[in-house]
Amino acid sequence: MLEDSFTLEIPKDWKLTQKNSKIFVITFPFGKYPSLDINIEFFDDPKLKSEKDIFNLLAEGVKDIKDPKKIREDTFSINYRVKTEEENLVLWKILNCIKPRGFRLVRLSLGWVKNKEADKIINSIIEELEKVIFKIKFLEDRNKYDNLASLSYKLKNIRLEREIFWERLKISLPKKWLIDFNNETQVASVELEKMHKYQFFFEKMEINIKESNINDKQEDKTIEEFIQNITKDIPLESPSLKKTDNNNYLFLFTL
Repeated sequence: MLEDSFTLEIPKDWKLTQKNSKIFVITFPFGKYPSLDINIEFFDDPKLKSEKDIFNLLAEGVKDIKDPKKIREDTFSINYRVKTEEENLVLWKILNCIKPRGFRLVRLSLGWVKNKEADKIINSIIEELEKVIFKIKFLEDRNKYDNLASLSYKLKNIRLEREIFWERLKISLPKKWLIDFNNETQVASVELEKMHKYQFFFEKMEINIKESNINDKQEDKTIEEFIQNITKDIPLESPSLKKTDNNNYLFLFTL
């Protein structure tokens, strides 16, 4: 999953589907419910140093967790149940450490309505899940998700400077980033900290909307159609169009 970030060996009659960029769902032979939700998070944390720190992070304040496990030298797990009058919920958390300070956290959760028949079926599933979790494998090297997590950490702790382009676009960028701005081509490109791994650019386009009485919904639709037209031949990943409080539009995507 996710460029071999982690690998699960599951029974052939279990079905795995991807819900979104970092969430997966496993369904079992008896139907779509209950299902096992799998979420993976990538992050950097230089303060997470000892095994005690790691187990405290995995516990997230839950006091009744028993028998935290060290699956391998760089991988740790915990398992606990949450019970209500009507439902049962079982959670597993597996943390993989990648030096010097990178982490991958996999969360698995399985919930079902409380009754004797369901409990019997789910208990057999849980036994299989314990075997699956024990065999989980993580990528030894870093991939793009680990690098992006590292970059995200740096961005949260970096010194910014205000830049102005075309006398109208104001944006705060890290001081170490290298900016190449060409006013004639209307394009600005930015290289991140001389790493040569990540770059982004922005360019200026003028859009003239002829109707003077156009309302907000019509304007939104015009912008959406424009973006769809200029990106129709580009394989976009996770595109998102947002409107700001001051009526600007922010279009995000990755390739």
